[in-house]
Amino acid sequence: MARISSIELLPDHQRAQLEAEAARMNYCQIDRLADWAKQQGIKVSGSSLARYFKKNRAVIERVMQAYPQSRNLPRSPEVVAALAELGVMELRRAELLAFLAQAVTSYSE
Repeated sequence: MARISSIELLPDHQRAQLEAEAARMNYCQIDRLADWAKQQGIKVSGSSLARYFKKNRAVIERVMQAYPQSRNLPRSPEVVAALAELGVMELRRAELLAFLAQAVTSYSE
């Protein structure tokens, strides 16, 4: 089983702040983000930030491809959290559709 990210263990408000700041920085500049987090009193390492935001960047990019109008939204913590949640839902939707397609194929055989 995969290890839980230290970022996922942060209180919701701290994680939302961190995600919003990362989005503002386009999920780059991890060193600057780590410095920013330290200034905010959020205790995370640069390596945990890099791992977490590599995954999140892919999820949010998928949402932005599916919903191009989302690129114009402000990067507030609430908007970033909503985009991340929508991205997870989109990934789950794709998994479910693939499962159903396989089930249909298996059933028809």
